[in-house]
Amino acid sequence: MSEMPRCDDTSSENTQRSSLPAATDKPRKSGKSSTRKQSESGATDKLTGAFQLYDLRQLTFQPIGSEQVVDCWHASAQVFQTYIQQFADVQNVNTEIWPLGERLYFINKLWEWCQAHGEPFPFEEGKMLMPKAENS
Repeated sequence: MSEMPRCDDTSSENTQRSSLPAATDKPRKSGKSSTRKQSESGATDKLTGAFQLYDLRQLTFQPIGSEQVVDCWHASAQVFQTYIQQFADVQNVNTEIWPLGERLYFINKLWEWCQAHGEPFPFEEGKMLMPKAENS
Protein backbone atom coordinates (compact mmCIF):
# COMPACT_ATOMS: atom_id res chain seq x y z
CA MET A 1 0.00 0.00 0.00
CA SER A 2 1.22 3.46 -0.75
CA GLU A 3 1.39 6.27 1.76
CA MET A 4 -1.30 8.96 1.66
CA PRO A 5 -0.08 12.20 0.05
CA ARG A 6 0.62 14.98 2.53
CA CYS A 7 0.15 18.68 2.01
CA ASP A 8 3.34 20.45 3.04
CA ASP A 9 1.68 23.81 3.54
CA THR A 10 -0.48 22.67 6.45
CA SER A 11 0.53 22.95 10.04
CA SER A 12 0.32 20.20 12.60
CA GLU A 13 -0.58 22.81 15.21
CA ASN A 14 -4.18 23.23 16.29
CA THR A 15 -5.71 26.48 15.15
CA GLN A 16 -8.07 28.22 17.53
CA ARG A 17 -11.40 29.47 16.23
CA SER A 18 -11.55 33.16 16.97
CA SER A 19 -15.33 33.42 16.65
CA LEU A 20 -16.01 31.26 19.70
CA PRO A 21 -15.02 32.09 23.28
CA ALA A 22 -12.53 29.77 24.90
CA ALA A 23 -13.84 27.25 27.39
CA THR A 24 -12.03 29.16 30.13
CA ASP A 25 -13.88 32.43 29.45
CA LYS A 26 -16.00 33.55 32.37
CA PRO A 27 -19.78 33.76 31.83
CA ARG A 28 -21.37 37.18 31.77
CA LYS A 29 -22.65 38.18 35.17
CA SER A 30 -25.76 40.20 35.80
CA GLY A 31 -26.82 42.01 38.94
CA LYS A 32 -29.26 39.27 39.83
CA SER A 33 -28.58 35.58 40.19
CA SER A 34 -29.58 33.61 37.15
CA THR A 35 -31.46 30.33 37.02
CA ARG A 36 -29.54 29.33 33.87
CA LYS A 37 -27.31 26.31 34.37
CA GLN A 38 -23.62 26.43 33.53
CA SER A 39 -21.59 23.71 31.88
CA GLU A 40 -18.70 22.03 33.71
CA SER A 41 -16.23 24.38 32.02
CA GLY A 42 -18.00 27.36 33.59
CA ALA A 43 -19.16 28.80 30.28
CA THR A 44 -22.83 29.40 29.70
CA ASP A 45 -24.57 26.83 27.53
CA LYS A 46 -25.44 29.38 24.85
CA LEU A 47 -22.87 31.50 23.08
CA THR A 48 -25.08 34.29 21.80
CA GLY A 49 -27.95 34.30 24.26
CA ALA A 50 -29.32 32.80 27.42
CA PHE A 51 -31.28 30.08 25.63
CA GLN A 52 -30.70 27.61 22.82
CA LEU A 53 -33.27 26.32 20.39
CA TYR A 54 -33.97 23.12 22.34
CA ASP A 55 -34.69 25.22 25.45
CA LEU A 56 -37.97 26.30 23.81
CA ARG A 57 -39.35 22.89 24.83
CA GLN A 58 -38.67 23.67 28.49
CA LEU A 59 -39.77 27.30 28.56
CA THR A 60 -43.44 27.28 29.47
CA PHE A 61 -46.21 29.77 29.92
CA GLN A 62 -49.91 29.80 30.65
CA PRO A 63 -51.81 31.30 27.72
CA ILE A 64 -54.24 34.09 28.49
CA GLY A 65 -57.64 32.62 29.32
CA SER A 66 -56.35 29.05 29.58
CA GLU A 67 -55.57 26.78 32.48
CA GLN A 68 -53.23 24.53 30.49
CA VAL A 69 -49.52 25.31 30.43
CA VAL A 70 -47.78 25.15 27.03
CA ASP A 71 -44.15 25.32 25.97
CA CYS A 72 -42.70 27.84 23.55
CA TRP A 73 -41.82 25.11 21.03
CA HIS A 74 -45.29 23.59 20.67
CA ALA A 75 -47.47 26.66 21.25
CA SER A 76 -49.40 27.70 18.17
CA ALA A 77 -48.33 30.95 16.53
CA GLN A 78 -51.57 32.62 17.63
CA VAL A 79 -51.23 31.51 21.27
CA PHE A 80 -47.57 32.58 21.38
CA GLN A 81 -48.34 35.95 19.77
CA THR A 82 -51.26 36.67 22.10
CA TYR A 83 -49.11 35.92 25.15
CA ILE A 84 -46.01 37.88 24.18
CA GLN A 85 -47.81 40.96 22.87
CA GLN A 86 -48.44 41.97 26.48
CA PHE A 87 -44.65 42.39 26.85
CA ALA A 88 -43.55 43.85 23.51
CA ASP A 89 -44.77 45.20 20.20
CA VAL A 90 -43.25 42.71 17.77
CA GLN A 91 -42.42 43.85 14.26
CA ASN A 92 -40.64 42.26 11.29
CA VAL A 93 -41.83 38.77 12.26
CA ASN A 94 -44.47 36.72 10.51
CA THR A 95 -46.71 36.31 13.54
CA GLU A 96 -48.97 33.97 11.57
CA ILE A 97 -46.14 31.41 11.67
CA TRP A 98 -43.75 32.50 14.45
CA PRO A 99 -40.77 30.39 13.32
CA LEU A 100 -38.81 28.76 16.14
CA GLY A 101 -35.69 30.79 15.38
CA GLU A 102 -37.67 34.02 15.75
CA ARG A 103 -39.21 32.78 19.00
CA LEU A 104 -35.72 32.03 20.31
CA TYR A 105 -34.42 35.47 19.28
CA PHE A 106 -37.39 37.22 20.93
CA ILE A 107 -37.07 35.19 24.15
CA ASN A 108 -33.33 35.87 24.40
CA LYS A 109 -33.90 39.61 23.91
CA LEU A 110 -36.71 39.57 26.48
CA TRP A 111 -34.45 37.69 28.93
CA GLU A 112 -31.74 40.31 28.49
CA TRP A 113 -34.22 43.14 29.01
CA CYS A 114 -35.66 41.55 32.15
CA GLN A 115 -32.16 41.02 33.57
CA ALA A 116 -31.13 44.60 32.80
CA HIS A 117 -34.27 46.13 34.34
CA GLY A 118 -34.76 43.76 37.30
CA GLU A 119 -38.10 42.52 35.95
CA PRO A 120 -39.34 38.94 36.31
CA PHE A 121 -38.94 36.77 33.21
CA PRO A 122 -42.47 35.82 32.03
CA PHE A 123 -41.61 32.25 31.02
CA GLU A 124 -41.01 29.37 33.41
CA GLU A 125 -37.99 27.16 32.87
CA GLY A 126 -38.80 23.64 33.89
CA LYS A 127 -39.32 20.11 32.73
CA MET A 128 -40.10 19.36 29.13
CA LEU A 129 -43.83 18.92 28.58
CA MET A 130 -44.86 15.74 26.86
CA PRO A 131 -47.56 16.09 24.21
CA LYS A 132 -50.63 14.01 24.92
CA ALA A 133 -50.84 10.77 22.94
CA GLU A 134 -53.78 10.66 20.56
CA ASN A 135 -56.18 7.75 20.88
CA SER A 136 -56.51 5.65 17.74
